[in-house]
Amino acid sequence: MDNSAPQGIEDQELYCPGSSTVPAVSDTEIAAIDFETATASRASACSVGIAISEGDTVQVKEWLIQPPDNEYDGFNTWIHGLGPQDTADAPNIVEVWDEVSELIGDRMLVAHNAAFDVSVLRSSFGNLQTALPREYDYACSYRTAKRVWPERWSYRLGDIAKDLEFENFHHHNAGSDAHAVLQIVEAILNGTGESSFRKFILDGGFLVGRVHLNPESWDSFSHESAGDWKASDITGDPTKFQPDHPFYHQRLVITGTLPNGMSRHEAYQRIVDLGGDVASGMSKKVNILVVADLDPFVIGDDGMSSKLRKARDLAEAGHPVELMDSREFAKLLGA
Repeated sequence: MDNSAPQGIEDQELYCPGSSTVPAVSDTEIAAIDFETATASRASACSVGIAISEGDTVQVKEWLIQPPDNEYDGFNTWIHGLGPQDTADAPNIVEVWDEVSELIGDRMLVAHNAAFDVSVLRSSFGNLQTALPREYDYACSYRTAKRVWPERWSYRLGDIAKDLEFENFHHHNAGSDAHAVLQIVEAILNGTGESSFRKFILDGGFLVGRVHLNPESWDSFSHESAGDWKASDITGDPTKFQPDHPFYHQRLVITGTLPNGMSRHEAYQRIVDLGGDVASGMSKKVNILVVADLDPFVIGDDGMSSKLRKARDLAEAGHPVELMDSREFAKLLGA
């Protein structure tokens, strides 16, 4: 990293046309983004990286950001290598963001585990009690990769970058991570024959997220299509009921992301067609909680989702709930 530039590092031409490790499709309507934080607080952004496609080249830029009071946790420094000496003279995120936002333009933001990066953006502005200069649509390459490559052994950014042999990759450097996100998106587009990531996710039933001017307000990127549905609205086909099935006359709730790209709506429909019942939240009436892959940036410090935590509390109060692994669940559904 070149720290001589007060608001960023030099732009890097990282694409090599014709290389087997570089995707051929370039979506110029997205901006890959990655934040690094100084502490466990989401309001402690210390660097941000942006990568955008410009035809057959990619522009990657990184900015240093001074976190609140320029304080760092040793663990965070161990992860990304940045410390107080690196950001002592750096501007805060609001001052940096004018330049960042200009580079982003009207592109859709894409991040790996976008729930984290969007939370850092919102929390950092919220901590300074400042509105964002504009609204941003966003999507998650982690969740999209799980849908497109259901058989992968890992969806972590570093593992995908290694498996796809991305060049010049330095994990936890914000600029390099942003560039890797862009390459993941374009690998997805090349593999599916699409040229627009926005069109691809919308056609795939995803709901684009949106960060609003007020940093306390946002719409989540979702696996489900637009048009809200409730578990209580799903009805089964009595001709398909299987009285001998383990889900028959049982009420189930799902927490986490199901394997093999199965949406929660699809899973709930299969349950009720077997004669079971479903709910959106935990209660004393729930018999089975299906525990799927939990988003590491949504769970609490105890490693639990809110539903899993509620199931524990119910069990301690004398209302035990069976916990079922998502693989066993998929097997019982025949998926």
